[in-house]
Amino acid sequence: MGLKPRLQGTVSDRRLTARTRSTADAAYSGCGELVTSFDYPPLTTLHRVWSWEKFTVANPSLERMAHHEAGHVVLLEWMGLESPRAVAAAEAGLTYLPENSTPPAAPSDPTGELTAMAAAMFHAGLMAELLHAGAPWHGPIHRLQDDHLRAEALLSEVFGAHATGAHAFAQRVALHVLASRWVRVQEVAAQLVASGVWVPAS
Repeated sequence: MGLKPRLQGTVSDRRLTARTRSTADAAYSGCGELVTSFDYPPLTTLHRVWSWEKFTVANPSLERMAHHEAGHVVLLEWMGLESPRAVAAAEAGLTYLPENSTPPAAPSDPTGELTAMAAAMFHAGLMAELLHAGAPWHGPIHRLQDDHLRAEALLSEVFGAHATGAHAFAQRVALHVLASRWVRVQEVAAQLVASGVWVPAS
């Protein structure tokens, strides 16, 4: 898929403030939109051991759920699949994979990179929520939900159970893609907020 070039993020009308905790670690805070970009993760991190992080939300929110589903839509588009239908409400949402659009199994994946890239489609919703909230990513986020379980089922076939490095890689791929396509994420999310449904143009 040759998808490793560094893509620039989109600057929105809201800004986040950066505060440096050390020369190697900058955290972003605020309740705005993305103002940075994320590099494609190095393959050497696929087997790194991380501690699980948490990202919790207090109340149901249509806007948050709309960004979640928009993240799935945009990641699937990036993978070359046709734009899927999605629905969102404050308490739940769902993105429908187009029929017969599951990517074929890679003939060879010696590093596990392609498997982790595929798992990024499951983590994309949560990563879109993170970006929308202006929250930092410090390590792989574990949130007990269907998306995480599906990513785990895919990754465990190659990396074993609860491989934090593989989940981290997949989440960072999602951050890389969504940051570079944030305008598209906002477009899909705005339609989901307005009508509760995203139906791609035919």
